[in-house]
Amino acid sequence: FAGMNPLVAVRGCRRIRQPLRGLFQTADFSAWKAFQYICIGFGLQYATGIGYQGVKLLGQHWGLTFPEVSFNFFQTAQSALFALLYTCILAPITEELLFRGFLMKSLSAVSVRFGIVTSALLFGLMHGNVQQCILGIFMGLFLGKIVARHNSLLPSILVHMAINTGSTLLNLVQVKVPERLRILVMMPFGFVMFALAVMGIAFWFGSERKQPLPCPTQKQAVRNRLFWSSPLLLAAFAGLLGLMGYQMW
Repeated sequence: FAGMNPLVAVRGCRRIRQPLRGLFQTADFSAWKAFQYICIGFGLQYATGIGYQGVKLLGQHWGLTFPEVSFNFFQTAQSALFALLYTCILAPITEELLFRGFLMKSLSAVSVRFGIVTSALLFGLMHGNVQQCILGIFMGLFLGKIVARHNSLLPSILVHMAINTGSTLLNLVQVKVPERLRILVMMPFGFVMFALAVMGIAFWFGSERKQPLPCPTQKQAVRNRLFWSSPLLLAAFAGLLGLMGYQMW
């Protein structure tokens, strides 16, 4: 993934004549906005986590089981180091280059809303499991929104890094810290993340929700409906849905 994501992104950007430097020419962005966006990201993570538990209960009622996300790459110091390097640094950069860079930019030729929504759906499905798919779709919508606002991948990369780092460190503590000490480490760490999430929810209701996704024009709305029947786009969704179904089975 660390190699394939940027390879597809770079070749795709060349195909649509999108300079890579242009993906990072940030407009109207500050440290305060970065903090707000990161908090909103943690808030979305908590909210979708609660939503997943509801989906899980419904699935159990209908006789469906969803496999839990595996974090078994902390078995050795070397594998843990590689996991931290990829999950916290490489994945946020390469995935944002692919999904909010090439895919969103190219699909925004239909309309900006179409680009944001479609790239978010593909981003969620790419994770291959229900739990991360739900988070990925909602996070993808938010990341696409702030990329379109600032015309840059920098805000989405920072948020993506923060969310991945928080989750990875939390799982690392659960796996590697002895049980008798785990609660002492988890409590302050969990409290900080929860506090950031609460602030993120406040930021969302205070200002962010007042800035909806860009609305398409009447002509763009017609193109939206037309492109949802694109064989290539449908094949991409079918392939990712098939992969998720296979992993669940």
